[in-house]
Amino acid sequence: PPRNISPREVMCNFNPSTQGDLITLLWSLLCSHWLYILISPLPPLPPIIDLSRSRVYNEGLLCWQLAEDTLATDHQVLEYRRLGKEQDEEGASRWRLTDKVYGPSTVVCDLEADSLYSFRVRSCRNSLYSPYSPEVTFHTPPAPAFGFLFNDNCGFSSERLALGKRRDSVESMAGMAFLLAAERVQTGSYMGLDYIIGDTGISQGRHYWAFRVEPHSYLVKVGVASDSKLLEWFHNPRDTSSPRYDHDSGHDSGSEDTCYDLSQPFTLLTVGMGRMFLPKASISADGDHSNRVLPMPQRIGVCLDYDAGRVYFYDADTMRCLYERQVDCSGTMYPAFGLMGSDAGPSTHTGLSLSTLAFAFMLVSAFSQVCFVVILFLSVQYFS
Repeated sequence: PPRNISPREVMCNFNPSTQGDLITLLWSLLCSHWLYILISPLPPLPPIIDLSRSRVYNEGLLCWQLAEDTLATDHQVLEYRRLGKEQDEEGASRWRLTDKVYGPSTVVCDLEADSLYSFRVRSCRNSLYSPYSPEVTFHTPPAPAFGFLFNDNCGFSSERLALGKRRDSVESMAGMAFLLAAERVQTGSYMGLDYIIGDTGISQGRHYWAFRVEPHSYLVKVGVASDSKLLEWFHNPRDTSSPRYDHDSGHDSGSEDTCYDLSQPFTLLTVGMGRMFLPKASISADGDHSNRVLPMPQRIGVCLDYDAGRVYFYDADTMRCLYERQVDCSGTMYPAFGLMGSDAGPSTHTGLSLSTLAFAFMLVSAFSQVCFVVILFLSVQYFS
């Protein structure tokens, strides 16, 4: 009679008839899994916010560079938050999201003055989002941005100043009359400052503007001046009471800085050769100039508080106040610039781009993936 076989005995005596086919099946499953990972849609690489082209005032222009992974993205989303304010229950500032952006830049509105903001951006492709870009922070100015262009009518000397086509940059040059007169000069000649002002004046409120002076500039004076003082300078260019002709006593007595002891209808700072020179605090200040010489910022910001009668000078990139003083705002005040062998204009500076690093990483990653596919293919062929 047939005997009963226990399940334990059946399992102990079980022996697959095709062991080689089982190994091949396992390798096929493994290869299929890795090939699926390689060919499946991957999230895009994160973009990089371009600090050289981004500007933040009461409105912010944020620009970024897309990762060069050869595949187009559907859109980008910019997020920003005000640091130190608008905290949620966990004590962290809430991120605000902009609408979908279909380009490399966007504008953020309604930023609060004198505040620190953090920004980040990420890309989207096929509903897959990239990681966030590294966060960058910007400090908004203490007052709304004041827009103006250089005035080519009021006192502008086309013989010695070259104005840009958009009237947002100006360069000092040696005019033909000066070059012809130089033939008769053997020991030297007097060369004065040529002034140019903004085409819009200020008669109330607080206003802020920023500009860039080239590092190789010889001498540039920047600041504010009243309409009455400007008329005096333009009509009396050799008047020794104006800063157009600063008589130097020659012994560091400080007599040439007397005007800074009292409130005047102008304030001008001297910048040049990569340095910024602050005026003396008083006529009795010592002759040590080291504490009055600062490295010239890449961008200089000026804030005029007309109602309070005070002007401030900033490092526009860090919003650090470098100098402030009282100014007599008895008339309409204008942004004023005096040039001697130099140029000045709105800020433009370049920065190191990280797109090259991202592209190199993409090449290495693609090469590694190709090598891995080749290794898997050879392994499958070997075991089969």
